[in-house]
Amino acid sequence: MLSGWRHSGFNVFCGNRISLKDDTAMENLARYIIRASFSQERMKYLDQEGTVVYISKDGKKTKIFLAMEWLAAMCSHIPNKGEQMVRYYGFYSNVSRGKRQKNSNDDVSFRY
Repeated sequence: MLSGWRHSGFNVFCGNRISLKDDTAMENLARYIIRASFSQERMKYLDQEGTVVYISKDGKKTKIFLAMEWLAAMCSHIPNKGEQMVRYYGFYSNVSRGKRQKNSNDDVSFRY
């Protein structure tokens, strides 16, 4: 590892492409994209103590937050005004889409 080098946490998936005709893979990707960053089923608010208890996926570990600490942790996932959380690369990037539209061969016909 390079001295003084720090990973930004940024990552781009470069695995296999999903075929436009692979409905199962498209559905799985859509489910992944829209899923919440935490599970509400594993979260319990204890009103009397003013704490939030979060249970790990395997149910073996718990983490207890003060209610305000929990809110601060969740708010860190909300982007600042004008900040973009999702970036598009490769086929879906603005440059690639613009080139396809210029050449009139853009076969992706969805709009946001």
